[in-house]
Amino acid sequence: MARVPADTQTHITKPPRVALTKVVLLVLAGAAVVAGSYIAARADYPLFHSLADGLTVLIAVSVFIVVWNGRRRLDNHYLLFVSIAFLFFGLLDFLHLLGNKNMGVFPKYGNLGPTLYIASRYLLSVSMLVAPLFIRRKLNTGLAFAAYSAATVLVILSVFYWKSFPVTYVEGVGLTPFKVISDYIICVMLLGAIGLLVVNRRHFERGVLRAMVLSLSLSVGTGLAFTLYTDPFGITNMVGHLLQIGTFSLVYVAFVETTLTRPQDILYRNLKESEERFNKAFRSSPAALAITRVGDGTFLDVNESYERLLGFSRGELVGKKTTDFNIYLDANQRTDILRELTERGEFRNQELRFRRKDGRLVDTVCSLETINLGEERLLLSSLVDITERKQAERLKDDFLGMVSHELKNPLTVIVGALATVAGGGISESDQRQLLQDAAAEADGLSAMIDNLLELSRQQASRLVLRSEPVDLARSLQSVVRRLEHKSAVHRILTEVSSELPPVPADKIRLERILYNLIDNAIKYSPHGGDVSVRAVRQEGQALVTVTDQGVGMSREDQARLFQSFERLATVSVEGTGLGLKVCRILVGAHGGRIWVESDPGKGSTFYFTLSLQQA
Repeated sequence: MARVPADTQTHITKPPRVALTKVVLLVLAGAAVVAGSYIAARADYPLFHSLADGLTVLIAVSVFIVVWNGRRRLDNHYLLFVSIAFLFFGLLDFLHLLGNKNMGVFPKYGNLGPTLYIASRYLLSVSMLVAPLFIRRKLNTGLAFAAYSAATVLVILSVFYWKSFPVTYVEGVGLTPFKVISDYIICVMLLGAIGLLVVNRRHFERGVLRAMVLSLSLSVGTGLAFTLYTDPFGITNMVGHLLQIGTFSLVYVAFVETTLTRPQDILYRNLKESEERFNKAFRSSPAALAITRVGDGTFLDVNESYERLLGFSRGELVGKKTTDFNIYLDANQRTDILRELTERGEFRNQELRFRRKDGRLVDTVCSLETINLGEERLLLSSLVDITERKQAERLKDDFLGMVSHELKNPLTVIVGALATVAGGGISESDQRQLLQDAAAEADGLSAMIDNLLELSRQQASRLVLRSEPVDLARSLQSVVRRLEHKSAVHRILTEVSSELPPVPADKIRLERILYNLIDNAIKYSPHGGDVSVRAVRQEGQALVTVTDQGVGMSREDQARLFQSFERLATVSVEGTGLGLKVCRILVGAHGGRIWVESDPGKGSTFYFTLSLQQA
């Protein structure tokens, strides 16, 4: 798990390496076995042959029994799969022992030793190739037993009943090509199994890996030795059997001793790998994680996300108490959390606010879980930053309230004006004025709804332009006619260069850009004045400027001007704050750009460009 101080961290001592004396004893024991086997072979070869094969069978079956009973301690199912293969290999090898011609068990079948030997070797080599598949996946033992049983039965039937198994040895001639080629194929498969072991070496304890690789190497040597003999009881056959004894002795070391007498090696490796995985996940988690003591709230470790979220470095936090930092909004918050942990043993996900080192507040989803480490109770805290989401929710709520207000005002004017006109009893000039007021409010209401629709289309990626040659002067005149009755203290002046050709644009969207900019200039010029609109040709583009004599704005206001729902605080105006945002969206959709130049108290000039080339 994550690093914690020495007084709270548990320590597991790795078992010491095998003592040198034990290695010497094993070497001496091996030399004694080889010497004794050689003497037995020289005195009575059939006895030696029987002892060698009997020892192989005994080790193979013993490996299965021990691994099967210790299977719950295994860190992967490689050893379990191989041990099942050894059980069925042992059965075929036992039949190989009985099938040798001097045993007299199957006299009418001739010398079955080489045949059953090659069958058992095929089964074992294929198994060693397949076994790495079960390093990372669980073995279905029932299916494995069924498959090996079926394969073994088929081999036995092909040898004893159907008599269809290829001939491996001809009396007086020696080994058949099938037998020799099979031995080479088996050796290649065993070399492949060694390669797969090396590739997956991180999943094995070092001593087990060495023993398995050496065992498979000796098995390759066994196969090569068995390709050379002509007499089943000759010297090369004896060498092959000695190598076979060495092969399965190493299997004993790799499987039996590790699983039965040193299972703590597996436990240690599993714990170490689990710790490494936890550390990696802890460090790289996007959630802000911290480990503290339940009692006094001392920080034991935090990850980088926690440092970024609250602004404190790991060095500042570790070893200090949570109460040393002003991260909780109030003392009651921490008290409530501890009480729920004490009563329930966990703290359900809740939205909590924390205070950063710089004083800013962050909204989080907080969950806590207790960890028992010996007698020590630790607390794993997980904080997910939802500040932006909460801001968006608050912004949405404010926007809905603002839009409701902005929609209600013009509707009130429109309904009131129409009701008064319909009721009669007023002069013709008053009727005309009321209708003009209703039309102006309806036009403003339509513009507001159009801006909302454009923003919605852009956010849903459904904004599509219908480009056509647009006479900018005519479009500008159309927009000015809609706005000229909006204010009695403003004068809208327009100038379009005669050198400016028709602009390839979406006419409706272009007029919306002009409407929003001129309307904005009127709103932020509360004392009236001229609003000048100019359009000229400049470097293959149409450059349009809208200048007012209003309040102007600071650099800070300019930086956030084209965001959603932004309005200047220097003057109180009606509106949703979407006009300039929509302008930026629509200008960008046309391939142009928009910007502003302004100084406080000196008015503002908005610029935007449009390409004169047809898209």
